[in-house]
Amino acid sequence: MKIAFCISSDTRSGIEFVMKSLNERHWEITVFLNKESVLINDFLEEGYRIVTVDNSDFTTESLLKLYHLLEEFGCVLYDHHSIVRNFADRLKRRMEFNISPRFHPTFDYPNPNFNDAYIPAGFNKVSYSLIKLIEDLKKQELNQFRKELPVSDQSSPIPSIYGISATLLNKPKDYPLNSYFTGLWINTERTSCPDALDPFFGKKKLLIILNTPSIKTVVPFLRWCSEICNELHVQPIVINKSKEEEDPTRYRIEGQMAFIKNAPEEAIPFVDAVIHAEDYHVSMNCLYHGKPALAYTTKGNLNLDDRFWKDQAVMSGCALKPIHLTTVTRKELKNHIEVLMGEHLPVHHRCAEMAQKLKTEDGVKKAADLIELYFSMSFHLTQHAAS
Repeated sequence: MKIAFCISSDTRSGIEFVMKSLNERHWEITVFLNKESVLINDFLEEGYRIVTVDNSDFTTESLLKLYHLLEEFGCVLYDHHSIVRNFADRLKRRMEFNISPRFHPTFDYPNPNFNDAYIPAGFNKVSYSLIKLIEDLKKQELNQFRKELPVSDQSSPIPSIYGISATLLNKPKDYPLNSYFTGLWINTERTSCPDALDPFFGKKKLLIILNTPSIKTVVPFLRWCSEICNELHVQPIVINKSKEEEDPTRYRIEGQMAFIKNAPEEAIPFVDAVIHAEDYHVSMNCLYHGKPALAYTTKGNLNLDDRFWKDQAVMSGCALKPIHLTTVTRKELKNHIEVLMGEHLPVHHRCAEMAQKLKTEDGVKKAADLIELYFSMSFHLTQHAAS
């Protein structure tokens, strides 16, 4: 069966592992990506057919073209940020996928656009209506476009799957019955240690993950980390997720600090602990692989939902209370690193317990099974009605 995956973000959400699972079950997959996406070459290398779309183009002509193209598929999966969500209710066979529940109205927590504002719990659901109103005002052509589409006869909510573990977060009680928390979408096939870590075999390793265009902004922090790790006989390893190329040696950070270019997800299983800049994917990989973590906060937040998930990791007992780079002292940082690199402490026991639970959930398989079951049933029902 032909299936369309409409992916809006340049950040891989784990859905690629679900795609791979379905591909192995002989589903014909086409990936719809924003034309500016840096993931295009990655998906092309993996053999997927690519269709580029403009997620900011709300003209009637372009939306109709995309709608009719998607109608040719046996099923359509899309994420909340995709342009497809604006007319998904008019598609015959569709399902939404997400890694966060906070973009759907619920009484449990506010819309992530209100991340840094205090919202009384009773107004959580109202926050979603306010954001929708603002979005609708920006998309006036969308109403005209929707008038040209056939009215769907499907009255039930659109089914949805989330790459979320119920061990970490309970599904809101006011969510539809056909929404599912499958477990985390993590690559379970990563079994070999990156070559860049070979020189440090047998050493305790602290992975420091940056996400900054210039290392210059965090040099004082890195110098402290290098000094402290030297005192504790720990090997500090740095990965900068920023796309900017920069030579870190020009900042003369003393000690044995190593800079590598691997993806964080490749290195996390093979280190002892992680320090990172409020990153959802890093937080989830640390939980999945049982690695204690410490997040550092900065002035801005790159993703509206990163802080929410960092907080979930802290509340689970698997991560330390975050620090702020502009206020943390060297003594405080050393205390945190000593806890991260220690042994048999509560945080380490909790990490081991959490990792065991998350791995037994097998979120990728559950997500693929649900997609296959839903669309296979939908396809056969449509065929039966047509005959």
